[in-house]
Amino acid sequence: GGEGEKGLYTIAFDDSEDRSLLGYFSPSGKVCLYHHTGTIHLLSNEEGGATYDEDGKIIRKWVWPPPPHQKLPVSISIQLNAHLCFHCTSLTNMVLRFSSRGQSYKLSVGASIE
Repeated sequence: GGEGEKGLYTIAFDDSEDRSLLGYFSPSGKVCLYHHTGTIHLLSNEEGGATYDEDGKIIRKWVWPPPPHQKLPVSISIQLNAHLCFHCTSLTNMVLRFSSRGQSYKLSVGASIE
């Protein structure tokens, strides 16, 4: 994140032995998600973002609709592992959902707009 950027930073790791990094989320909407192979799956910032296949080719690219509260035409859902799923409809509406044994917890990881 940038200097002086206040808010919740979230870092998600896999629960496997190697504890691989699954994703990074900043309070300004900067997101980096990874495929299980370690290649980048999604990059996002205050202007827009893109999703990538495991070879690094762009699958989808977008610019956030103005104002940042408006939704993307098609939402983004990425299953990070057996328990974590990322869902995004806008810069301010991004959720990391943890599900296990019939229970789930949603953590808001979208941009904090003041």
